[in-house]
Amino acid sequence: MISWRRHRRLRGFTRGFRRRSIGRGRSLVWRVGVLLFLASLVTGWYVGRLSALPERPEITLAVWRHDLQTTVNMQLETYLEGVVAAEMPAEFHPEALKAQAVAARTLALRLWQAQAPLSNHPGAIISTDPGVHQAWLSDDALRERWGPVNFFSRKAKISRAVTETRGLVITHAGELIYPAYHASSGGRTESSENYWSSYMPYLRSVDDPYVDGSRYEKTRAEFTLADVSAKTGVELAAASTAPIVQVLSRYPSGRVEWAQVGDERISGRQLREKLQLRSSWFDVREEGGRVVFDVFGYGHGIGMSQYGADGMARAGFRFDQILSHYYTGVEIVAWYE
Repeated sequence: MISWRRHRRLRGFTRGFRRRSIGRGRSLVWRVGVLLFLASLVTGWYVGRLSALPERPEITLAVWRHDLQTTVNMQLETYLEGVVAAEMPAEFHPEALKAQAVAARTLALRLWQAQAPLSNHPGAIISTDPGVHQAWLSDDALRERWGPVNFFSRKAKISRAVTETRGLVITHAGELIYPAYHASSGGRTESSENYWSSYMPYLRSVDDPYVDGSRYEKTRAEFTLADVSAKTGVELAAASTAPIVQVLSRYPSGRVEWAQVGDERISGRQLREKLQLRSSWFDVREEGGRVVFDVFGYGHGIGMSQYGADGMARAGFRFDQILSHYYTGVEIVAWYE
């Protein structure tokens, strides 16, 4: 049995323990209350700061979908995914895809900024027809092109390239550039005024060694005498001893400035377009009664070479370094975040 005195000591100890426990509990409650109060003040301040910041712009483009023959509204970043997928092989290096995304965004924002309606479709400012603006493909078209197995991985890769460059554009002297690009330069890009009529300071001819070994580095096109005559509209004498087609002059890049077809003088660009050659950089010869063209590169050759961009990326260059190589004197800046 517990003695009376021991019992009193135990009761006193128990009461003291209870008082200390209650005191500690009240202290803990008070501290938690203070912390919650301070947290609410910080949260309120932060939310207030967020509400005071400018909202992230949601830029909507009025796009003419030439596949559906209708105008639709698209969010810019969503539109860009369809452009990159259409304009550049998904197998390309991620840094090349990022460079393509920035170039495509720059052109889209330049058109959005101008708000100039299309002549044939006044409700739209941009077309998915690559002959007008940039190529674009829907998810359904990409599933058909890539197949259901590859669609998700390739689309995810392209989405990352767009997301990781969100808001970035190319400027020169503070203005959005016209970011011309083409498949392959053949080894050197062209200055704008040598193919188009306008001089653009950022579209200068630059060396492009990174296309070595690409599929369009050098290709061949053959025509009969009748083909050349029909496509160019020039009467050609079969018995003539003069060359059917000969190069008269070249630009420093190597592309043909002037050529002669029969008795007529024609620009390298016009000859390329009439014969549907891959570029205006070519050598020409007659072989077995046919006119043979060795063609270097694919496209007009101005601005970014897409196969060159992939070659640069695989050589270790970042997307901004790629863009700064192909576009002279430009800056890569955040248009929005």
